[in-house]
Amino acid sequence: HNFPVSNRKCYMVIITGDNGTIDGQGAVWWKSFRSHSLNYSRPHLVELVSCDDVVVSNLTFINSPAWSIHPVYC
Repeated sequence: HNFPVSNRKCYMVIITGDNGTIDGQGAVWWKSFRSHSLNYSRPHLVELVSCDDVVVSNLTFINSPAWSIHPVYC
């Protein structure tokens, strides 16, 4: 998968903004899905795997085809 933000086995991860919005454009993904033109499953906006000391602040995540923020073993 291609995630806009993806980190694995990281320490002290900070994802911050100036009260902005990250738009996953889920409607575009669903349109492609319905036309059977995709070869992959729904992507997340942010995926963090085995990360410690993670801070996410001052951002809004919208319209993700799957999870907006997907922490795994964090």
